[in-house]
Amino acid sequence: MCFALVKWMPAFAPASSESAIAKSDARITEISTQIAALSAGEAARQETAAMQQARIDQVSGKVSVLETSLGELRAAMRRMQVQGAGAGVVHDSRWILQQNPKAYTVQLVVSPSQADMARFIDRNVEQLALGSLAFSVTERDQRQQYNLFLGVFNNISQARAAIAELPAELRANRPWVRQFQSVQESLR
Repeated sequence: MCFALVKWMPAFAPASSESAIAKSDARITEISTQIAALSAGEAARQETAAMQQARIDQVSGKVSVLETSLGELRAAMRRMQVQGAGAGVVHDSRWILQQNPKAYTVQLVVSPSQADMARFIDRNVEQLALGSLAFSVTERDQRQQYNLFLGVFNNISQARAAIAELPAELRANRPWVRQFQSVQESLR
């Protein structure tokens, strides 16, 4: 019986080895196909990432140019505003003196320096209605002060309402209502 078993086993051995090899080859082919698909997907993702980075770089370049232009525009506005040559953008002392002395305005800020006033306007330029701003330079204790005013109001209630409508950043300086007569007297 032992002899027959030995003869019987080798007859089936090559078939199971061939089957195992065929299964292994099929699995290798399947894994190779998956690796090729993953490689193709990764190559496509890398290409997409490279294209997106190129677009980001392009947009960043445009944003940089716009930021530079905006900075130059703000600097020009500051120069015009502080010099009082704002062509109606920010009014000066002459304009203040022409207003009805019984009307009211809102004083936004008092600054000891021209540069500080320009920085204040620059920081808040998006929130300020530039056409309704006026500035004056007064002297107190032998020092110049730069004053920034907002609007012309017929009565004190309108001026207070304007303060209430200001963004929080502008209300932080505690703006106050002034009658033009008082402002005009400080200029004379």
